[in-house]
Amino acid sequence: TINSINIIKNNYEKRHQFELLDKYDIPHIKTQFIEKNTTDIESLIDKTKELVIKPCISGSGDNTYIINSTRKNSLSPNKINQTFKDIIKESSLMVQPFIKDIDNGEISLIYINNKFTHAVKRYPSRFNNKNSIELIDVSFNDKLNLLIDKIKSIKEYKDNLYMRIDIVKIDNDYMVMELELIEPDLFFY
Repeated sequence: TINSINIIKNNYEKRHQFELLDKYDIPHIKTQFIEKNTTDIESLIDKTKELVIKPCISGSGDNTYIINSTRKNSLSPNKINQTFKDIIKESSLMVQPFIKDIDNGEISLIYINNKFTHAVKRYPSRFNNKNSIELIDVSFNDKLNLLIDKIKSIKEYKDNLYMRIDIVKIDNDYMVMELELIEPDLFFY
């Protein structure tokens, strides 16, 4: 690892990461957390909407599913308890509304030593058949600059050597999907 242990401790568990986003008033996808060792996960989930469910500690989309959907990697709501029965013993879960705007791509902004280096638009194949990454130019408008300034003000992430900010554009606003400061794919390839 290159970032400090304190930065890593404040980043690896997504629940804590989202608590920091709330603390610093940073807009992010609305997220419900389900406690570790919960036995009946299914009873806590809205079965009428497309939702994404995944462990709070994971990487590369492992054990990430969409429920109430016909998309790729979908999971029937009545299979949730069985699918997560072992995972919930080790990690809390997070549940988020599926953001249809992700079909237009997820934007990853790469910062090294707090300086913007490049951006990519990704089409993760987790819920669709498109899997591509393209280098893009980013228009840093006032809204995006304000979001980035707020993220850079997170004192728990101060003095990072690298950071990847994953966002999705919804209408004319930006929402944080994740901040990656542990072992981010920086898309140098």
